[in-house]
Amino acid sequence: TCSDHDASIDESAEDNMSYVPALAGGPERDTIFSRNISNLSKSSTGSEKKMSREHSGGHLWEELRDRMITLALDSPAVDKYGDVITNKGACIRFLKSAKGKVDRAEEIFKKHLEWRVEYKLDAVVFEDFSDLKKHQELYWGGRDLDGVMTFMWRLSKHDAKHTPAARFVRFFVHQLECGLRTSTDYPNTRFSFCVDLSGMGYNNVDQEMYGILQPVLANNYVKVRKALYVYPLNWFAEIIWNTLIRPMLSSIQPDIEEKLCPLTGDWKAELKKRYHPSQLELCDGGSLDISTRAQPVVRPYLSSTYSEIKMIKEQSGHSDRILGEGGHESSEDEFLDALSDYESSSDDDNTSTLDAHTHTHTHTHT
Repeated sequence: TCSDHDASIDESAEDNMSYVPALAGGPERDTIFSRNISNLSKSSTGSEKKMSREHSGGHLWEELRDRMITLALDSPAVDKYGDVITNKGACIRFLKSAKGKVDRAEEIFKKHLEWRVEYKLDAVVFEDFSDLKKHQELYWGGRDLDGVMTFMWRLSKHDAKHTPAARFVRFFVHQLECGLRTSTDYPNTRFSFCVDLSGMGYNNVDQEMYGILQPVLANNYVKVRKALYVYPLNWFAEIIWNTLIRPMLSSIQPDIEEKLCPLTGDWKAELKKRYHPSQLELCDGGSLDISTRAQPVVRPYLSSTYSEIKMIKEQSGHSDRILGEGGHESSEDEFLDALSDYESSSDDDNTSTLDAHTHTHTHTHT
Protein backbone atom coordinates (compact mmCIF):
# COMPACT_ATOMS: atom_id res chain seq x y z
CA THR A 1 0.00 0.00 0.00
CA CYS A 2 1.04 3.61 -0.45
CA SER A 3 1.97 5.32 2.78
CA ASP A 4 3.04 8.79 3.83
CA HIS A 5 5.93 10.29 5.71
CA ASP A 6 6.10 13.86 4.45
CA ALA A 7 9.39 14.75 2.79
CA SER A 8 10.71 11.26 3.54
CA ILE A 9 14.38 10.63 2.94
CA ASP A 10 16.56 7.74 1.88
CA GLU A 11 18.42 6.36 4.88
CA SER A 12 21.49 5.85 2.69
CA ALA A 13 21.80 9.58 2.10
CA GLU A 14 25.30 10.82 2.83
CA ASP A 15 24.07 14.01 4.44
CA ASN A 16 21.69 12.35 6.90
CA MET A 17 21.39 15.24 9.31
CA SER A 18 18.61 15.36 11.87
CA TYR A 19 15.61 17.67 11.74
CA VAL A 20 16.78 20.91 13.35
CA PRO A 21 14.33 23.82 13.68
CA ALA A 22 15.64 27.15 12.44
CA LEU A 23 15.99 29.51 15.39
CA ALA A 24 15.49 33.25 15.36
CA GLY A 25 18.90 33.87 16.93
CA GLY A 26 21.84 32.30 18.72
CA PRO A 27 24.69 30.12 17.43
CA GLU A 28 22.54 28.31 14.86
CA ARG A 29 21.42 31.53 13.23
CA ASP A 30 25.01 32.79 13.20
CA THR A 31 26.14 29.59 11.50
CA ILE A 32 23.47 29.82 8.80
CA PHE A 33 24.14 33.52 8.22
CA SER A 34 27.90 32.91 8.00
CA ARG A 35 27.29 30.16 5.45
CA ASN A 36 25.15 32.50 3.35
CA ILE A 37 27.80 35.21 3.44
CA SER A 38 30.53 32.72 2.59
CA ASN A 39 28.58 31.47 -0.41
CA LEU A 40 27.95 35.02 -1.57
CA SER A 41 31.70 35.52 -1.83
CA LYS A 42 32.16 32.73 -4.40
CA SER A 43 33.39 33.71 -7.84
CA SER A 44 30.95 33.82 -10.72
CA THR A 45 33.52 34.20 -13.49
CA GLY A 46 33.18 32.12 -16.63
CA SER A 47 29.40 31.91 -16.67
CA GLU A 48 28.74 34.83 -19.03
CA LYS A 49 29.14 32.72 -22.16
CA LYS A 50 26.60 30.25 -20.81
CA MET A 51 24.16 33.04 -20.05
CA SER A 52 24.01 33.93 -23.74
CA ARG A 53 22.02 30.74 -24.24
CA GLU A 54 19.34 31.86 -21.81
CA HIS A 55 16.17 33.85 -22.46
CA SER A 56 17.71 36.35 -20.07
CA GLY A 57 20.69 37.20 -22.27
CA GLY A 58 24.31 37.74 -21.26
CA HIS A 59 23.87 40.12 -18.32
CA LEU A 60 20.14 40.53 -17.76
CA TRP A 61 20.31 38.56 -14.53
CA GLU A 62 22.71 41.20 -13.18
CA GLU A 63 20.33 43.96 -14.24
CA LEU A 64 17.49 42.21 -12.43
CA ARG A 65 19.66 41.67 -9.36
CA ASP A 66 20.65 45.34 -9.26
CA ARG A 67 17.02 46.40 -9.62
CA MET A 68 16.06 44.15 -6.73
CA ILE A 69 18.91 45.59 -4.64
CA THR A 70 17.54 49.07 -5.33
CA LEU A 71 14.07 47.92 -4.29
CA ALA A 72 15.55 46.50 -1.08
CA LEU A 73 16.36 50.04 0.06
CA ASP A 74 12.64 50.83 0.40
CA SER A 75 11.00 47.43 0.63
CA PRO A 76 11.42 45.45 3.86
CA ALA A 77 10.19 42.28 2.11
CA VAL A 78 12.83 42.53 -0.61
CA ASP A 79 15.56 43.48 1.86
CA LYS A 80 14.68 40.47 4.03
CA TYR A 81 15.72 38.08 1.25
CA GLY A 82 19.08 39.54 0.28
CA ASP A 83 20.43 36.02 -0.25
CA VAL A 84 17.66 35.32 -2.77
CA ILE A 85 17.75 38.54 -4.78
CA THR A 86 21.53 38.18 -5.26
CA ASN A 87 21.19 34.54 -6.25
CA LYS A 88 21.89 34.08 -9.96
CA GLY A 89 19.77 30.93 -10.22
CA ALA A 90 16.75 32.66 -8.68
CA CYS A 91 17.15 35.68 -10.95
CA ILE A 92 17.35 33.40 -13.98
CA ARG A 93 14.17 31.55 -12.97
CA PHE A 94 12.13 34.74 -12.73
CA LEU A 95 13.62 36.08 -15.95
CA LYS A 96 12.65 32.89 -17.75
CA SER A 97 9.16 33.08 -16.29
CA ALA A 98 8.95 36.64 -17.63
CA LYS A 99 10.35 35.52 -21.01
CA GLY A 100 13.44 37.66 -20.53
CA LYS A 101 11.55 40.90 -19.82
CA VAL A 102 13.37 42.54 -16.90
CA ASP A 103 10.49 44.87 -15.95
CA ARG A 104 8.11 41.94 -15.70
CA ALA A 105 10.65 39.78 -13.88
CA GLU A 106 11.21 42.55 -11.33
CA GLU A 107 7.48 42.81 -10.73
CA ILE A 108 6.83 39.11 -10.18
CA PHE A 109 10.03 38.66 -8.14
CA LYS A 110 8.99 41.48 -5.79
CA LYS A 111 5.46 40.07 -5.44
CA HIS A 112 6.90 36.64 -4.66
CA LEU A 113 9.08 38.02 -1.86
CA GLU A 114 6.14 39.98 -0.44
CA TRP A 115 4.10 36.77 -0.51
CA ARG A 116 6.85 34.92 1.37
CA VAL A 117 6.57 37.48 4.17
CA GLU A 118 2.78 37.74 4.22
CA TYR A 119 2.29 33.97 4.01
CA LYS A 120 4.98 33.40 6.66
CA LEU A 121 6.53 30.84 4.36
CA ASP A 122 9.79 30.44 6.25
CA ALA A 123 7.96 29.04 9.29
CA VAL A 124 5.41 26.89 7.45
CA VAL A 125 7.54 23.74 7.76
CA PHE A 126 7.19 23.82 11.54
CA GLU A 127 3.38 23.87 11.61
CA ASP A 128 1.38 20.83 12.70
CA PHE A 129 -0.68 19.13 10.00
CA SER A 130 -0.73 15.67 11.55
CA ASP A 131 -4.48 15.38 11.00
CA LEU A 132 -4.07 15.85 7.24
CA LYS A 133 -0.92 13.76 6.95
CA LYS A 134 -2.77 10.69 8.21
CA HIS A 135 -4.82 10.68 4.99
CA GLN A 136 -1.60 9.93 3.07
CA GLU A 137 -2.66 12.22 0.24
CA LEU A 138 0.38 14.47 -0.25
CA TYR A 139 3.95 13.35 0.35
CA TRP A 140 7.39 12.90 -1.18
CA GLY A 141 7.98 9.61 -2.97
CA GLY A 142 11.10 8.19 -4.59
CA ARG A 143 13.57 9.70 -7.02
CA ASP A 144 13.56 9.26 -10.78
CA LEU A 145 16.44 7.84 -12.82
CA ASP A 146 18.12 11.25 -12.80
CA GLY A 147 17.91 11.49 -9.02
CA VAL A 148 15.15 14.10 -9.02
CA MET A 149 12.76 14.03 -6.06
CA THR A 150 9.06 13.39 -6.70
CA PHE A 151 6.03 15.02 -5.07
CA MET A 152 3.09 12.61 -4.87
CA TRP A 153 -0.60 13.59 -4.89
CA ARG A 154 -3.13 10.77 -4.38
CA LEU A 155 -6.32 12.63 -5.27
CA SER A 156 -8.68 9.80 -4.31
CA LYS A 157 -7.74 10.49 -0.68
CA HIS A 158 -8.76 14.13 -0.73
CA ASP A 159 -11.60 14.94 1.66
CA ALA A 160 -13.19 17.96 0.03
CA LYS A 161 -16.15 18.11 2.42
CA HIS A 162 -14.28 18.17 5.71
CA THR A 163 -11.04 19.97 4.86
CA PRO A 164 -11.19 23.79 4.66
CA ALA A 165 -9.76 24.80 1.29
CA ALA A 166 -7.38 27.46 2.62
CA ARG A 167 -5.95 25.13 5.26
CA PHE A 168 -5.39 22.37 2.74
CA VAL A 169 -3.50 24.78 0.48
CA ARG A 170 -1.26 25.70 3.40
CA PHE A 171 -0.74 22.01 4.05
CA PHE A 172 0.16 21.57 0.38
CA VAL A 173 2.76 24.34 0.69
CA HIS A 174 4.01 22.82 3.96
CA GLN A 175 4.61 19.44 2.33
CA LEU A 176 6.16 21.01 -0.75
CA GLU A 177 8.54 23.19 1.25
CA CYS A 178 9.56 20.34 3.56
CA GLY A 179 10.84 18.43 0.55
CA LEU A 180 12.40 21.34 -1.31
CA ARG A 181 14.37 22.41 1.75
CA THR A 182 16.15 19.06 1.98
CA SER A 183 18.24 20.20 -0.98
CA THR A 184 21.24 22.51 -0.95
CA ASP A 185 19.80 24.06 -4.14
CA TYR A 186 16.87 25.67 -2.28
CA PRO A 187 15.08 27.88 -3.39
CA ASN A 188 15.92 26.53 -6.86
CA THR A 189 15.26 22.87 -6.03
CA ARG A 190 13.96 20.90 -9.03
CA PHE A 191 11.25 18.31 -8.59
CA SER A 192 8.81 16.15 -10.53
CA PHE A 193 5.10 15.86 -9.78
CA CYS A 194 3.04 12.65 -9.85
CA VAL A 195 -0.76 13.01 -9.81
CA ASP A 196 -2.53 9.72 -9.13
CA LEU A 197 -6.16 9.79 -10.31
CA SER A 198 -6.94 6.13 -9.57
CA GLY A 199 -10.13 5.71 -7.56
CA MET A 200 -10.98 9.40 -7.77
CA GLY A 201 -14.66 10.38 -7.63
CA TYR A 202 -16.80 13.49 -7.45
CA ASN A 203 -16.39 13.58 -3.65
CA ASN A 204 -12.70 14.24 -4.17
CA VAL A 205 -13.22 17.25 -6.43
CA ASP A 206 -12.50 20.53 -4.64
CA GLN A 207 -12.94 23.53 -6.93
CA GLU A 208 -12.54 26.06 -4.11
CA MET A 209 -9.20 24.56 -3.14
CA TYR A 210 -8.01 24.49 -6.76
CA GLY A 211 -8.88 28.18 -7.07
CA ILE A 212 -6.74 29.09 -4.05
CA LEU A 213 -3.86 26.79 -4.91
CA GLN A 214 -3.53 27.90 -8.53
CA PRO A 215 -2.15 31.42 -7.96
CA VAL A 216 0.09 30.21 -5.13
CA LEU A 217 1.82 27.77 -7.47
CA ALA A 218 1.75 30.05 -10.50
CA ASN A 219 3.32 33.05 -8.81
CA ASN A 220 5.75 31.48 -6.39
CA TYR A 221 7.13 28.20 -7.77
CA VAL A 222 8.30 29.28 -11.20
CA LYS A 223 10.62 27.15 -13.32
CA VAL A 224 11.34 24.49 -10.71
CA ARG A 225 9.37 21.51 -12.04
CA LYS A 226 11.01 18.89 -14.23
CA ALA A 227 7.99 16.79 -15.27
CA LEU A 228 4.35 16.12 -14.43
CA TYR A 229 3.11 12.53 -14.56
CA VAL A 230 -0.64 11.90 -14.51
CA TYR A 231 -2.13 8.41 -14.26
CA PRO A 232 -4.23 6.42 -14.90
CA LEU A 233 -6.45 8.19 -17.42
CA ASN A 234 -9.75 6.34 -17.75
CA TRP A 235 -12.82 8.12 -19.11
CA PHE A 236 -13.93 9.60 -15.78
CA ALA A 237 -10.46 10.61 -14.65
CA GLU A 238 -9.84 12.21 -18.01
CA ILE A 239 -12.95 14.39 -17.67
CA ILE A 240 -11.93 15.55 -14.19
CA TRP A 241 -8.37 16.05 -15.34
CA ASN A 242 -9.19 18.13 -18.42
CA THR A 243 -11.89 20.29 -16.84
CA LEU A 244 -10.51 20.95 -13.34
CA ILE A 245 -7.07 19.67 -12.45
CA ARG A 246 -5.13 20.28 -15.64
CA PRO A 247 -5.90 24.02 -15.73
CA MET A 248 -4.83 24.32 -12.10
CA LEU A 249 -1.57 22.42 -12.50
CA SER A 250 -0.75 24.29 -15.70
CA SER A 251 -0.21 27.30 -13.47
CA ILE A 252 3.03 25.77 -12.22
CA GLN A 253 4.58 26.47 -15.61
CA PRO A 254 3.05 27.99 -18.75
CA ASP A 255 4.88 25.38 -20.84
CA ILE A 256 3.25 22.51 -18.96
CA GLU A 257 2.17 20.81 -22.18
CA GLU A 258 5.82 20.22 -23.04
CA LYS A 259 6.50 18.62 -19.65
CA LEU A 260 3.18 16.82 -19.17
CA CYS A 261 3.28 13.02 -19.29
CA PRO A 262 -0.23 11.54 -19.20
CA LEU A 263 0.25 7.81 -18.65
CA THR A 264 -2.40 5.64 -20.30
CA GLY A 265 -2.59 1.91 -20.93
CA ASP A 266 0.10 0.08 -18.93
CA TRP A 267 1.00 3.14 -16.88
CA LYS A 268 3.05 1.14 -14.39
CA ALA A 269 5.35 0.05 -17.19
CA GLU A 270 5.59 3.67 -18.30
CA LEU A 271 6.60 4.73 -14.80
CA LYS A 272 9.33 2.09 -14.77
CA LYS A 273 10.86 3.76 -17.82
CA ARG A 274 11.45 6.78 -15.62
CA TYR A 275 11.92 5.25 -12.16
CA HIS A 276 13.79 2.25 -10.79
CA PRO A 277 11.29 -0.15 -9.13
CA SER A 278 12.98 0.51 -5.78
CA GLN A 279 11.82 4.14 -6.08
CA LEU A 280 8.18 3.28 -6.86
CA GLU A 281 5.62 2.25 -4.27
CA LEU A 282 3.81 -1.07 -4.39
CA CYS A 283 0.65 0.49 -5.80
CA ASP A 284 2.72 1.93 -8.65
CA GLY A 285 4.39 -1.34 -9.54
CA GLY A 286 7.51 -1.00 -7.41
CA SER A 287 8.86 -2.11 -4.04
CA LEU A 288 9.32 1.16 -2.14
CA ASP A 289 7.86 1.21 1.38
CA ILE A 290 7.72 4.83 2.49
CA SER A 291 6.75 3.86 6.04
CA THR A 292 10.15 2.29 6.70
CA ARG A 293 12.12 5.37 5.74
CA ALA A 294 13.62 7.93 8.08
CA GLN A 295 11.90 11.13 9.17
CA PRO A 296 12.40 14.23 7.00
CA VAL A 297 15.65 16.10 6.84
CA VAL A 298 14.66 19.73 6.50
CA ARG A 299 17.59 22.10 6.24
CA PRO A 300 17.17 25.14 8.47
CA TYR A 301 16.59 28.21 6.35
CA LEU A 302 17.06 31.75 7.64
CA SER A 303 17.25 34.51 5.10
CA SER A 304 20.09 37.01 5.09
CA THR A 305 18.91 40.59 4.60
CA TYR A 306 20.61 42.67 1.98
CA SER A 307 21.39 45.23 4.67
CA GLU A 308 23.35 42.58 6.58
CA ILE A 309 25.08 41.35 3.43
CA LYS A 310 26.06 44.89 2.43
CA MET A 311 27.44 45.59 5.90
CA ILE A 312 29.56 42.43 5.90
CA LYS A 313 30.85 43.16 2.40
CA GLU A 314 31.82 46.70 3.38
CA GLN A 315 33.56 45.51 6.54
CA SER A 316 35.54 42.99 4.52
CA GLY A 317 36.61 45.66 2.06
CA HIS A 318 34.38 44.57 -0.82
CA SER A 319 31.95 47.33 -1.72
CA ASP A 320 30.99 46.02 -5.16
CA ARG A 321 27.45 44.96 -5.95
CA ILE A 322 28.57 41.75 -7.65
CA LEU A 323 27.71 39.31 -4.91
CA GLY A 324 27.69 36.07 -6.83
CA GLU A 325 25.66 33.18 -5.47
CA GLY A 326 23.18 33.41 -2.65
CA GLY A 327 22.98 30.58 -0.18
CA HIS A 328 23.94 27.61 -2.36
CA GLU A 329 26.66 25.04 -2.01
CA SER A 330 26.23 23.62 -5.51
CA SER A 331 28.05 24.96 -8.56
CA GLU A 332 26.38 28.05 -9.97
CA ASP A 333 27.89 27.57 -13.42
CA GLU A 334 26.75 23.95 -13.64
CA PHE A 335 23.26 24.91 -12.48
CA LEU A 336 22.91 27.54 -15.20
CA ASP A 337 24.46 25.34 -17.86
CA ALA A 338 22.14 22.47 -17.01
CA LEU A 339 19.12 24.79 -16.78
CA SER A 340 19.76 25.93 -20.32
CA ASP A 341 20.09 22.33 -21.51
CA TYR A 342 16.89 21.44 -19.68
CA GLU A 343 14.82 24.25 -21.17
CA SER A 344 15.95 23.44 -24.71
CA SER A 345 15.42 19.68 -24.36
CA SER A 346 12.61 18.04 -26.36
CA ASP A 347 13.12 14.51 -25.00
CA ASP A 348 9.89 12.50 -25.23
CA ASP A 349 10.47 11.12 -21.75
CA ASN A 350 10.73 14.65 -20.39
CA THR A 351 14.05 13.83 -18.76
CA SER A 352 16.60 16.53 -18.11
CA THR A 353 20.34 16.86 -17.91
CA LEU A 354 19.83 19.45 -15.19
CA ASP A 355 19.37 16.98 -12.41
CA ALA A 356 22.24 14.82 -13.61
CA HIS A 357 24.43 17.87 -13.01
CA THR A 358 22.93 19.02 -9.71
CA HIS A 359 22.56 15.51 -8.26
CA THR A 360 26.32 15.24 -7.93
CA HIS A 361 26.17 18.20 -5.57
CA THR A 362 22.95 17.27 -3.74
CA HIS A 363 23.14 14.11 -1.68
CA THR A 364 20.13 14.43 0.60
CA HIS A 365 17.21 12.22 -0.42
CA THR A 366 13.53 12.68 0.20
